[in-house]
Amino acid sequence: DGLVFNMDAANRASTIPSSTTTKAFNTINTAVSGSFINDTNYDSSTISPTFHFDGTGDYIILSSTLSYLTDVSKYTISMWFNADIVTGSPTVDIWLISQIGNSNNDRVQIEIYQGDIYHSHRHDGTNTMRGTTSVSANQWYNYTGVFTYQDPDTALKMYLNGSSVSPGNYISPTQNTPDNFSNTYIGARNTDYVFDGNIGPVHIYNRALSSTEVLHNYNALRGRFGL
Repeated sequence: DGLVFNMDAANRASTIPSSTTTKAFNTINTAVSGSFINDTNYDSSTISPTFHFDGTGDYIILSSTLSYLTDVSKYTISMWFNADIVTGSPTVDIWLISQIGNSNNDRVQIEIYQGDIYHSHRHDGTNTMRGTTSVSANQWYNYTGVFTYQDPDTALKMYLNGSSVSPGNYISPTQNTPDNFSNTYIGARNTDYVFDGNIGPVHIYNRALSSTEVLHNYNALRGRFGL
């Protein structure tokens, strides 16, 4: 209920399995597709088919921005990932998914920065919501972020592998998500800060999932990733 975006390398309605695959589709609305840039590829060598990014310019760019992340008071993003690197020097900053305005001042983002997963919104260059929690390299995770602007103090709820985690560095939001976007990326931020590793299913809902629903979704797919 409320699922509006499903892009999955293991779902043949989304991705045709082949070494020459260069595009994936949102199964809920196939008019929205994602083009593989540079060496992004369909990877059947992992425990479950996934999208692979090598950290040197790879990403997926969507054919249009997503209205269900634009000027909204609630949404849920859930995605599976396994990062090859999460910390290091120079500073490691890799992005899992982002919807970006023309100047990066307006965005919705999920990134990994020095071992912490950040889920945040930015309006006109100012962070209006930010939450963080830690992850490690070479491990499969399901991250689910639930945003609902009903109570600014608890608007962001973060889950790892079906369990609620504290959004450590939390800033209360002051408004809906931004309304000025130009591009949406999986595995990058505006062609830079590219992800190094594998990404599994990406799901977006136009509503706030409950903790029970988050756990149900995790349990439904965990076997695909050896969890």
